Amino acid sequence: MMMTNAEFITKLNERGRHFEATEKTVNGIVHEGAMEKPQNDRRIAPVIYTSYFIERVEKGESLDTVTEEFIQFYDSNIPNTEPESLDEWTRKEYVLEHVVPVVRSQDKEMSGMDVIETLEELGLNLYAKVDIPELKGTYGVKEEMLKAIGISKEELLEAMKRNVERELVHLPMKEMMIAVNPEMADILNEMPSEGLENPDLVVVTNKEKFNGAGIIAYPDLIGRLGKKHNLGDKFIIIPSSIHELLLWEWDESISEKAIGGMIQEVNSNEVSPEEILSDSPFIYENGEIRKA
Repeated sequence: MMMTNAEFITKLNERGRHFEATEKTVNGIVHEGAMEKPQNDRRIAPVIYTSYFIERVEKGESLDTVTEEFIQFYDSNIPNTEPESLDEWTRKEYVLEHVVPVVRSQDKEMSGMDVIETLEELGLNLYAKVDIPELKGTYGVKEEMLKAIGISKEELLEAMKRNVERELVHLPMKEMMIAVNPEMADILNEMPSEGLENPDLVVVTNKEKFNGAGIIAYPDLIGRLGKKHNLGDKFIIIPSSIHELLLWEWDESISEKAIGGMIQEVNSNEVSPEEILSDSPFIYENGEIRKA
């Protein structure tokens, strides 16, 4: 039998629960899940992906058995020391250690987060989120929270820059593809020396490969990467998605308009709307970044 996420959640709620459907897109892949509305004094609601459980039902396992196992698994992932944990995760020192930048186009709003800084030259807004590794989750930063725990804008920006540098990953395209999928090594090694072999095309992201484009808010860090990969004082920044950037050696024979057309085509055909950072390339030159 075929089953949708909505149908699975309906069956969960027939057991007296209060689950809602969730959806998260990462690198173009949609992950559907379920989250239960917090009850009583509980304030944290984990999100559990449902695809594994739904596949089991579709292969013939008892729906009652699978839904019961899902509920048990969900309940086991609710932190037992929630109030104390909440205090810890919003403590000033914790926030400064775990806050990272998030960038979005100015025509897109982020719910639950306040704009920290407007990057007018790039057409982007800078937001902040706090990673909670022990929950594999995050929460957005709002100005009222910063005031309550005594963090200034300057402290926040410095912490985000420090943390994004700590989590930074930057590799030539070919090396990054092999790092993501080692089985690609033999195939890529047999390819001609052009294209992916070109060391001037550099992938920039973070260790989680999620919201990794935030480094674009820091021209000095981008400039250092350019020098490290021998891109010179002027190079192109391609906004691959909100998760990663591509650095490309400047080529006078390729117009900015042509690069923009290429980006727009890729965004239209291969990137989900919520993951598009920009339809335009950015140019790094002499310590500054501008929108082409």
